[in-house]
Amino acid sequence: ATEIADAAGHVATYADQGNGAGIVGFGMGGSLALWGAAFADEIVAAVGFYPPRASMAPRWEKYAGKSAMIHTADADGASAAPGVTEAVASIVAAGGQVEVHDYPGTQREFFNEDRLEVYDPAAAKLAWGRTLDLFARTLPVGR
Repeated sequence: ATEIADAAGHVATYADQGNGAGIVGFGMGGSLALWGAAFADEIVAAVGFYPPRASMAPRWEKYAGKSAMIHTADADGASAAPGVTEAVASIVAAGGQVEVHDYPGTQREFFNEDRLEVYDPAAAKLAWGRTLDLFARTLPVGR
């Protein structure tokens, strides 16, 4: 958590007026991305691709006024997976906003074009577009 907070503070200095940063992660990195906004004031938007769990973020209250997005793989249980439901409930309870997107028929790592057995180009394109849209709406860069 310390490393994420330190990195976020550094990245945020490059944003217009130093007003915040976004973070994206995949798999366990997806969980770390979601937790990042719970640990670092500078992270104002977090995106987790198929995060396996949420229970290690004890300070969800820092999500007040922040935004999160979770992309779920169908094979992992999609938005009904326990880690996803826990993250959503915790972020909302803290006063944050969260969007969850299910991708029917997908496997974990559907975004990973190096694993053709699970890669889903249509789902990956849609998920990335949604991610960029979230950042366009929430980050101060370019405003």
